[in-house]
Amino acid sequence: MKICALKTKDAGYVRAVAEKVMQTYDGCGIEWKHPVDDPELWKLNSGQRAGVVGVKLGGRRCCVKLFYDDRMRAKARNLCGLSKAKRAFASALKLKARQVACPEMIGWVRVRAGGPYMVVSELCDYAHRTDHYIREHGIDLDLVRLFAGFVRNMHGKGIGHVDFSLRNTMVVVSDRAPRFRFLLLDYEDARFGSALSRGKRLNNLHHLLERALPLVPLKWRVVFLREYLQTENIREWVYALNRLLKKYPSKYTDHLSV
Repeated sequence: MKICALKTKDAGYVRAVAEKVMQTYDGCGIEWKHPVDDPELWKLNSGQRAGVVGVKLGGRRCCVKLFYDDRMRAKARNLCGLSKAKRAFASALKLKARQVACPEMIGWVRVRAGGPYMVVSELCDYAHRTDHYIREHGIDLDLVRLFAGFVRNMHGKGIGHVDFSLRNTMVVVSDRAPRFRFLLLDYEDARFGSALSRGKRLNNLHHLLERALPLVPLKWRVVFLREYLQTENIREWVYALNRLLKKYPSKYTDHLSV
């Protein structure tokens, strides 16, 4: 097992967390039967290629994303030193340097050369996944305006995301202004460069809005675009986004309008 900790003093903690996770992981990928009554490890989310759990050890709590993708492409990348865990670790540090919020990084782990790998980060139990928050609490103007500002700032700093959606952000709610702050998730899929081109911004927004169609009414999607674009021509962007929605239909596009 190879351990990489952001702070040298955390190496032992990262190892203990990794060992705890591997004691419970049964090798079944998305079918992993997470413990139900274990106070030290609990399920947060399961996906086709990774599972996310909370861990409590030594009075400290953290979040672990275990990458169990067994596709040949993923295994080859792991063997070449390009694992998603390693990329997530590096991306989180780049995001912090560019002042785009994401969970604080603790370390990453290689269990074996071909995987699985895991990344260990801050447990953001003070935040909600944005799509879950909307389902439970609805939408208001502050939420939309501040989220649009978060996305505009991210793009302006040259940060894109190939899987950008509400489910890949978290919202922090406060009684003080600003009422909402946001964190980026799944940052192994973040892309860094200079300020994003119009084409790359359109692709990010298409991905975001396509997945928001069943959840966010048209009224709020228009408000989001106005706030995101500021002085740019919203009609041109609506036309371009609708064209992308029609060109790339999916399960999200039951009604084709931005």
